[in-house]
Amino acid sequence: FINVTGDIFIYHAGIIKELVTSGPSLTTIVDDGFGPDLLASIASPATSHLYPADIQLAAAHASGIFYAKNTTANGMPICYLSRVDRDASGAYVRYPLTTLPPGVICLNLTVHLGSVIMACTRDWQMVLTNDRSTGEYPVVDFYAFTQGSGLSPIGSTDRERPTELPARFLGADSDFLYIGSDKRVWVYDGARGGIHPW
Repeated sequence: FINVTGDIFIYHAGIIKELVTSGPSLTTIVDDGFGPDLLASIASPATSHLYPADIQLAAAHASGIFYAKNTTANGMPICYLSRVDRDASGAYVRYPLTTLPPGVICLNLTVHLGSVIMACTRDWQMVLTNDRSTGEYPVVDFYAFTQGSGLSPIGSTDRERPTELPARFLGADSDFLYIGSDKRVWVYDGARGGIHPW
């Protein structure tokens, strides 16, 4: 991803690296010490993927780089949301922002209207198995983090027996944030709230 100053960054296996074009070379700017992201071990079945391996857990914004890190403690997933920015000396610094509720992992994130919007699920074992041939989908809940207001749930697409996985942020138009699944497009209304089919 590219930040507002045109720098190029790569978020892979839980580490943020900057692509230095004068080399070219990759320089690690943030390693939070939590180890690889839990989703780095997502299964890759031959057919019927539930979720492809290109999960986006970092996004650049004018106020910094935001990233989610899914890790485990005592066998339970914990997801940390952090912001990376430069300090007065120009060095990159990681600022912890919040954690998701215990057992919830982040599948995707973006920045919309100044808030970090995250597609999340408690059905993390189903995501790691990554097999759509069972006909079952994880329940996806959406959370927003806003500086000064904290973390808040903003809705879900389907709480009972989901039939799709709406977890890809496709882009925004004014207040509307579009979310794709393997079947249709959903929209989150950032001004009035709510997640609805488009």
